[in-house]
Amino acid sequence: MTSPTDDAGRRTAASADMCETDEEKAHRDDERVANRFPWELLLPFNPVKRRGHQADKRFPAMQTGWLSLPTFHWLNATIWQAMKRPLELTDLWRVHPRNKAEHAGGLVLQEWERQLKRHGGDGSKVSIQTCLFRPVRLRLLLVFLYMFFYSVLSFTGQAVFVHQLLRFAQKPACEDVDTTDGLLLVLGIFLNEIARAIAYAGYWYSSTDLGLRFRSAMAFVVYRKIMRLRNLATMTIGQLVNLCVNDGERLFIVGMTIGFAIQAPIVTVAVVAYTVYLVGWPAILGQLVILIFFLVMTVVGKLQASCRRKAIGITDVRVRTMNEILTYVKLIKMYAWEEPFSKYVAGVRDREKVELRKSAYCQALASSASQVMPSLATVVTLAAQTLSGGDLTVAKAFAILTAFGSLRLSLGALPFFVRAFSEARVAFPRLKELLLLPERVPVSDKMSDDNFAVEISHATFAWDAREAPSEGSKSLKKAVSKRKVSHGGAETKPVVVTKTANGVSCRGLNSNLHSASSQSTSGLLSEEIPDCLVDVSLAVRKGQLVGICGAFGSGKSSLLSALLGGMNMRKGSVSIQDSVAYVSQQAWIINASVRDNILFGSDLDMERYQRVLTASALVPDLAILSDGDMTEIGERGINLSGGQKQRVSLARALYAQQDVYLLDDPLSAVDAHVGSHIFNEFIKKELAGKTVILVTHQLQYLSSCDRVVMMAGGRLVDEGTYADLLAAKGDFYLLMEQFSLEEESEEKVAENRDDHGVQVGLSLYASKPPVGSDGNSADVDCDHDDSGVRDSRSDTESHKAGSPPVVLVKAEDRARGSIKWSTYMAFVRACGGPLSVFTLLFLALITAGTRAGADYWLSYWLRQGSGANSTAASGANATAASANDSANCSSSDGNIADNPRLELYIGVYFALAVALIMLSITRGMYAMFILLRGCSRLHDLVFRKVFRAPMSFFETTPTGQIINRFSKDMDELDALMPFAVGIVVRNSMSILLVVLFAVSVYPYLFPVLFVIILLFGLVYRVYIVFVRDIKRLDGITRSPYISHLTATVQGLSSIYAYRKTGEYCTTFDRLLDRNSACFLAFRLSGRWLACRLDILVSVIVTATALVLVLSRGSIDITLGAVALAYVVQLGTLLQLTVRMATELEARFTSVERLNYYATQLDEEAPEHIEETMPHDSWPSAGAITFQNVCMRYREDAPLVLQDLSFTIKAQEKVGVVGRTGAGKSSLAVCLLRLVEIESGTISVDGLDVSTMGLNDVRSRFSVIPQDPVLFVGTILYNLDPFNRHTSDDIMRALERTHLKETIDALPDGLQTKVLENGENFSVGERQLFCMARA
Repeated sequence: MTSPTDDAGRRTAASADMCETDEEKAHRDDERVANRFPWELLLPFNPVKRRGHQADKRFPAMQTGWLSLPTFHWLNATIWQAMKRPLELTDLWRVHPRNKAEHAGGLVLQEWERQLKRHGGDGSKVSIQTCLFRPVRLRLLLVFLYMFFYSVLSFTGQAVFVHQLLRFAQKPACEDVDTTDGLLLVLGIFLNEIARAIAYAGYWYSSTDLGLRFRSAMAFVVYRKIMRLRNLATMTIGQLVNLCVNDGERLFIVGMTIGFAIQAPIVTVAVVAYTVYLVGWPAILGQLVILIFFLVMTVVGKLQASCRRKAIGITDVRVRTMNEILTYVKLIKMYAWEEPFSKYVAGVRDREKVELRKSAYCQALASSASQVMPSLATVVTLAAQTLSGGDLTVAKAFAILTAFGSLRLSLGALPFFVRAFSEARVAFPRLKELLLLPERVPVSDKMSDDNFAVEISHATFAWDAREAPSEGSKSLKKAVSKRKVSHGGAETKPVVVTKTANGVSCRGLNSNLHSASSQSTSGLLSEEIPDCLVDVSLAVRKGQLVGICGAFGSGKSSLLSALLGGMNMRKGSVSIQDSVAYVSQQAWIINASVRDNILFGSDLDMERYQRVLTASALVPDLAILSDGDMTEIGERGINLSGGQKQRVSLARALYAQQDVYLLDDPLSAVDAHVGSHIFNEFIKKELAGKTVILVTHQLQYLSSCDRVVMMAGGRLVDEGTYADLLAAKGDFYLLMEQFSLEEESEEKVAENRDDHGVQVGLSLYASKPPVGSDGNSADVDCDHDDSGVRDSRSDTESHKAGSPPVVLVKAEDRARGSIKWSTYMAFVRACGGPLSVFTLLFLALITAGTRAGADYWLSYWLRQGSGANSTAASGANATAASANDSANCSSSDGNIADNPRLELYIGVYFALAVALIMLSITRGMYAMFILLRGCSRLHDLVFRKVFRAPMSFFETTPTGQIINRFSKDMDELDALMPFAVGIVVRNSMSILLVVLFAVSVYPYLFPVLFVIILLFGLVYRVYIVFVRDIKRLDGITRSPYISHLTATVQGLSSIYAYRKTGEYCTTFDRLLDRNSACFLAFRLSGRWLACRLDILVSVIVTATALVLVLSRGSIDITLGAVALAYVVQLGTLLQLTVRMATELEARFTSVERLNYYATQLDEEAPEHIEETMPHDSWPSAGAITFQNVCMRYREDAPLVLQDLSFTIKAQEKVGVVGRTGAGKSSLAVCLLRLVEIESGTISVDGLDVSTMGLNDVRSRFSVIPQDPVLFVGTILYNLDPFNRHTSDDIMRALERTHLKETIDALPDGLQTKVLENGENFSVGERQLFCMARA
């Protein structure tokens, strides 16, 4: 009998199982399988028949047999699936639990914390390398063990076995030799090749696993640190994307290639020992050549690291600039600023190209040296041996040749690691800089009085320091002083700009926590940061409504940031209740439906939800949206008005049901009557009993607040009830008195205008009578909705009833099938056309031919022996000569050193080696030149096409997708494509000559090679289908986690306030792990092909050795030795070539994605049309006429303006009013042709704007945007980017917008730097700058 306790326990467990998600169950199941003994390894293949969905998605290598693991047989099912149909994400498995971001990154963070404690909290002494490598030390040891066995087996196969086989084959045909010895040597070569293949398979799997852990850990650590940051004081979005994506990729390559760091020393030691054993001290001279190579590699590696460091710093600038352009592309098009931004990006790209070219040339030099140094070492060793009179036989000579040949392959792999580690060394300090940034300290919830909800006691706060300019940004400084039309050197010199004590320029808090662009190589200037909030004391009782007022830049938003822990508290204390809701001054909207934005991860309570919609005044808006509250909102709320975005943000806060509400001027973005509704229904009614701190410039609401706080210069200058502050007649009284006078003045002006018959608002003429928003007649012509502006409620309801929700942001396009020939040709044209490619192939061919010629000359030299038989038959007549048994039995080649023509043979061999060096370097340099030229041209073409795309493209395409093209895809082209192409072209020519030489020496090999080539073609065809699909999935799954990262940075304060950091971290981990599955499948698929290739190559090597044994005495031993030496090296050469070739084709998916933008994106109308270009004085009067205008934002969207007609007379000042979504902003959109109208005409001063060039139209209008936008650069650049106005004009504009005193108080005046998103100015100051610019 069971006890009630047992029953209750089982019910609790069952309940927990029901609540557990499928993802959690899968994770728990994976952990269970990973932690148990892998009994499947006892059998060759996995005998388990998987059942159920979760088992099908488990990482296959977790339960596979001992033979299936090294042969990657467990990939077969997925590869065959790709042959049947294109792969989808559902076809892939989950990553191994040890490779998941949470596990890999968690170990690194634990090690970081351990090292911090060890060094007493001094992070500067902590080694990032230790934190990354120590958690994986056992895996690292396994990688080194596999590489050790692989290196030893490679050397024994290519040197020891070849030497013994040549000694056997060198014996005269008449000598009685047991053929069994030769066959045993052939068997030994075959078994050695198989063992070598297994060792390399183990190395590949282990190193790939290691690299993936580095990659996942990098992204995990970066994201977790972002979530804990107080603010992004020194990092930009571009840097963070590069850390997560590009630097994570570089760490992966370090893990993949780290074994090559020990391979070269191991093989070098073996070669030294073996050659010394063969020929004695002359081998030391050959090793000196290798030593020189290592010294050269050290210097080249340092140069390459320096160049890559500079290039990556400039890449950060380019990616950050692209993010800024994409974020504010609408404003850029309004101002017709495409030209200056294009020039700036082109300038940054030019500087990046210079560093990329230097790095590529260093890479070409290292790669070329690695190929020719063994040949040079062979020349020196043989020359020293012969010139010193030492004994040298054919067997010894070719043993030395094959030994140095094995070294060639090892040294050829070393540049992979040198390049990867030199680039990773750039990432290490960048990651360390991020980890050392100050973290957000949780605000205490302990109050001095239990009745308090918020308490600040004598606290002083400051913003974190900005960085001084680094060396990497010096090249960007020149444009600042010259005031060029380019981006003003915006990225050049991030400086410290903060608010002063008089409230001049203190930064206000935004949800967009971007920061200035600067490289992280110099120290922080904390001593230059003055206090922003000084000696603040404030106590707010539970349930109170506190209104905070003050001038622009007085510190109101900074006060809310301090309450959220976003500022550096230098003294005092701050406490706040746990449950906080925050509404930022600039609303943060996520790319999801309206409902999801409001719920923000909470469960749906329909009654509460409807109450929230009513209080937020969203009900009328949802009625006109295409799918109601299920309407998808684009990134940054691009398809919502400013008021709608703010009200969605308010609704999110209200639905969260928190105890404390921090509202940062939410009423400034809404109309007066909507603001009144929100204040009364939302703040006073729904938030009754809640603690509310309201920052506002709407002073009329302060009388309804329980308490009022006035701020000035970062201090609380007045505090109390509204009545008490008025009675005190202090600063607040003066502020309210001024406010009352301004209101009376505005009322008088309005009365005077009405008395004189001046038009109020905007006259609209249409077939329907004007009606107001409530359906009644309107006194003001513009305040109706059905005249010209369509009320689509009925259409919306019918749409909701019968149609699925309209998808605004479409999924990323994915190509199907093989990469089109047009993609390859597009890149060829960008590189300079077919002639450039043919030139590269020709250089590669003659380079490979020179190497083959050197080896043939060596065989000819050795064939001459001592010179006594100089007229002996050549290799072509060797068979006939061997018929003379007596000659063969009695003759001997003698000592090669005794040949009287020795100096000639050595001289020609040395000349060929020098020619090989020159040709190799020339080929490498030329390859890098044309390939980088192609990458740069493709970048420029894609940038122009994206910049010229219509606004509908930016509204429906997530920024992450576009940034992915300009960051990861461009990085693959810039950093990886030239390297891969160079190796493939070089090795392909070498393989071609090897095959031709082997067949010419051993014609019997031709049938074997023919069959093997057919088999390889079939295997490759199966493989390439899989690898193309998986690489495309890799690109598609990369964009979401980049978008998630950028969205997180933009909404960091909101995420923290709502305590959603855990959910966002979980989502990021899930997106990253999904991409890791695709990434891992792509990397491991290369080894699947290599394993099958190993089998085919082993057959070729065995067949060649067998023919050499069986044809002993009938084939010239010197030519046979060269052929055998070539074929033995063929395995490693083919592996590297095929792997790089398949990766190269996979890299072309990046070209494919970029080329899609270059060829498939729609373009706007021409910038200039000569025939209709207006006069320089146009528009001289400013009369605007809309005639029967109809407009919709997208083809699948309803009409926003319908048959709209009105006229604005010259020099009239017209106010346009109407409810949210009525079409007010759409008028400016049509006038500036951001969206082309569907029908009708728009004319200005009698000229139809649709017939003119876009730049000619947009550049003639001044625009004050709804959302204040400042670009990175100087204040002067933001005010006058084209340098068209005098300093007096600019100062007058500043005076009229009340900014002159602010500018005068800044140390650098107009040359003061504007940080990313204008963060060193408050939102109000930004708006004033926009007005001054207009």
